[in-house]
Amino acid sequence: MISSKMGEYFGIRRDRCKLTLHWGGTTDDPTRLGLRARAQLNPKPLSIEENMNETTLNRVHGHDVMKMMLESGQSYTKETLKAAVIDRFGQETRFYTCSAENLTAEELVEFLSKREKFIETDTGFNTAPEKICDH
Repeated sequence: MISSKMGEYFGIRRDRCKLTLHWGGTTDDPTRLGLRARAQLNPKPLSIEENMNETTLNRVHGHDVMKMMLESGQSYTKETLKAAVIDRFGQETRFYTCSAENLTAEELVEFLSKREKFIETDTGFNTAPEKICDH
């Protein structure tokens, strides 16, 4: 949800528009950080209650899930990874990667599997640092 100050800065009436802000880049290279904004006009003004109750979905990059896997040091199955992702990031969180957007936890696990980001172990799979692209 945008603050009224931010809305004033962008010249947007808060009751007529939803503004989504997304930071890009990595913290390793602050010169590559960028801010993308997307505004959607609402056909009718939102009531105060609708503005107050509007939920903003969390967005997490697939790299963060792979880093979580590495940090845990455990093996996963697709089901246990999906459960761990939901437990860590929340049921409503949507995931994105360098080439996909708006994935559920289950869709992300399938996406990473198809991209061969997992390394088989005796009890399931994990990942490796070299499987995480760095761009």
